[in-house]
Amino acid sequence: MNGSAFNWVMENFIEFRTIGKKHTAAIRGIQRVLRNQAKLNRTSAYFLIAVGAYAVIANKRLDAQKSEIEKLAKEVEELKQMKGE
Repeated sequence: MNGSAFNWVMENFIEFRTIGKKHTAAIRGIQRVLRNQAKLNRTSAYFLIAVGAYAVIANKRLDAQKSEIEKLAKEVEELKQMKGE
């Protein structure tokens, strides 16, 4: 290694170090954003699963209520017929 290259590296060492720190800080910032995005994605997925499960359960309960209403309506009709006879 000749002296001029060594001197150039030594003169620019702080600049290189600063560039390295900036890149490291940028990478850490990107990693932080990605972690936060992954956390948001997980939270959103859990929320969507919960909403979907609630919708399915609510639909089943509505079906059960409709069938119960139909049974009661038939029973009322039978009672009216029995009373009318």
